[in-house]
Amino acid sequence: MNTSIEASQPLYTILAVKSFLKEGAQETAIHYTQYRGRGSPPKSLGKAGDLFFDLSPGAYRLYARYYDGWREWEGIARNPDKHQAHLRFCHPHDNSRVLWFYRRSLEWRKMDRKDLSSTKHKLFTARIWNTDQEFVSAHTLIERYNIGGAGTERHGRKRTVETEGDSESEVYADEMDTDDEVSISRTYDLRGGSRAQKKMRVEGGSPRAQPDVSGTFASPRTSSAPQRMQRLRPIDSKLPDLRSTPQPSHGSAASPQPRSTSDLTFHSPVRRTYTTGRGGSINGGDERRSRKEEHEKIMSQYRSCQTALEHRHEVVTRENDHIKRKAEMVSERLQHAKREALRRAKEAEERERELVEMEAHVKKVKESMLKKDEELERHKRLIEDMEKEISDWNEI
Repeated sequence: MNTSIEASQPLYTILAVKSFLKEGAQETAIHYTQYRGRGSPPKSLGKAGDLFFDLSPGAYRLYARYYDGWREWEGIARNPDKHQAHLRFCHPHDNSRVLWFYRRSLEWRKMDRKDLSSTKHKLFTARIWNTDQEFVSAHTLIERYNIGGAGTERHGRKRTVETEGDSESEVYADEMDTDDEVSISRTYDLRGGSRAQKKMRVEGGSPRAQPDVSGTFASPRTSSAPQRMQRLRPIDSKLPDLRSTPQPSHGSAASPQPRSTSDLTFHSPVRRTYTTGRGGSINGGDERRSRKEEHEKIMSQYRSCQTALEHRHEVVTRENDHIKRKAEMVSERLQHAKREALRRAKEAEERERELVEMEAHVKKVKESMLKKDEELERHKRLIEDMEKEISDWNEI
């Protein structure tokens, strides 16, 4: 099984998971995943219906995943007679949904011809475009409306993406270095753990990682302060061993040190926890980081297995179709052979009947010929008798 996604650091990141419901009596949820990265999407990434935003500097392209691979969505044309490529981008599971620009986002929308014409008219009559604009590319839309975090990927700023359903839920991305073009951190939904983290942050404790409704663990929320979020590293080698250092007593004449949020907090004489200015513990941060890495590894393995299963399902489906076609061909040949056998049997019966009739006719002809031979013999005898009588009269 190909595990190239897990072996190397991925060039993509999970942006959000959205679901839409069919309009009508029977509502069917359609789930798809948005990916973002730099360059073309890997062939083994995602499944049918997913979207991939190429946020390479100066590129800004959009791809849609189908059963045969990724297809690039070029944009929207004013005159559909000249460019109808966007009309071919229907959802693989629902032909009534089209990949379309809607409310400053690109997503699968359930739209008919009237809705498409209306949204296209609003798009081309906007003041930001020229009056003679004939085609709006995916690059222009993504860059103009900052879709998928375009324009902020190079600066390492905080990016938010609204998800459908809960107005309070947001998706945050971790900070990343500007000179690292490969490392793009994953983002997770903080719907389940935002309130608990806020409460623990106010109380000064360490927020416990809480999984959200999708089953993923939320990454730490980036700070609104201008400083960059520093990743916690083990500092055991930098701090002295406090257990071997004698502690000053309450009555000592040592000058008191000002206490801050970064001081040492002792919960017991044996167990000590080093706290930081963020209100969380180093051990808690390491634990959350290890849990996050473990969860990412499990999710990567799950996606790899899911991709392999989908590929295997497609292979088995093709094999089943081939076997069905072969069985149909064999069945048609068998039916043809049966029809030929019946036809030949009928022909044999007809020939046999003709032979019987011919034999009966020949027998009748032979009987008639025998009768004629007997009559000829009888006539010969009569002629001989008459000749004898004539010769007797001549003698007299």
